[in-house]
Amino acid sequence: MRDFVLVTGVLTAAILMVVAALFWLVFMLSTPGGLAQIEQLRQDAAQVDPAQAEDVIGQVTEANQRISSTQSYNRQWWAGWAIPEEWAEVDLIEVPRE
Repeated sequence: MRDFVLVTGVLTAAILMVVAALFWLVFMLSTPGGLAQIEQLRQDAAQVDPAQAEDVIGQVTEANQRISSTQSYNRQWWAGWAIPEEWAEVDLIEVPRE
């Protein structure tokens, strides 16, 4: 019985480590694409006609929420290891005004 508990504990720890590593890897690999998408949206928002900016305003709002959320998680001790440092340098996108 004692060996069963030991093996179960070790397997559980190993599975949790693999899941955490996969989460980290996926987030690290998706970071350059996410940052490029934000920069493209920043350029689009600067060039949009303010009278027709409703769709862009929605996209900018979603992007700003994602930026703020990621930066907030980056400051947490328990999530800082999983968030790339590049996110700390991203500024919020200015919302087009009419």
